[in-house]
Amino acid sequence: MIRFKCERCNAPIKRPDTDAGTQVDCPTCRHTQKVPTPAPARPNRLLIVAGASAAVLLGAWLVWSMMGSDASTTSAEGKTSAEGTGAAARPQGPDQPEGEPTKADPRDATDRAWAEHQKLYEQRKLDEQGVRAWEDTQAHQRENERIEREIRLEKEREERARIEFERQQRLKEAEELRRKLLQQPPAETP
Repeated sequence: MIRFKCERCNAPIKRPDTDAGTQVDCPTCRHTQKVPTPAPARPNRLLIVAGASAAVLLGAWLVWSMMGSDASTTSAEGKTSAEGTGAAARPQGPDQPEGEPTKADPRDATDRAWAEHQKLYEQRKLDEQGVRAWEDTQAHQRENERIEREIRLEKEREERARIEFERQQRLKEAEELRRKLLQQPPAETP
């Protein structure tokens, strides 16, 4: 249901969503006007931020939980790769024998969690910029509609003033003609 106020008398008007963009008459003053289109729903910023934070925390927890298991293998070059974490682990140290599996380095998990956090932060900034741009567009649209309404009302006032002026002119002409007829002596009948 679309709810709006009459442009002329400010009376509240309710119309179904299917009437958006059509012309309707105000039930109070009979002024014809366009039914506004409903604004699209704005994204909830709190849900965006909460969802991003939950994703970062869940990702960090998964990485830390995998670090306790022996999830890496040694390659032929002496470097390790962590299976299941998706990132290369740090090279083996001198105290670790060649060929033995290494555990994932906690610094890798921290780096990945920080990179994910930065990515989500940038995405949130872009989302907020999009919301601000949408709000600016809506504000400009409302301002344009207000200006168009003022122009239309001014034209209506000018038209009413012109009609009233013409009516006054016709009344003056009729009054002058009546005076002339009253000043003339009556015609004599034979």
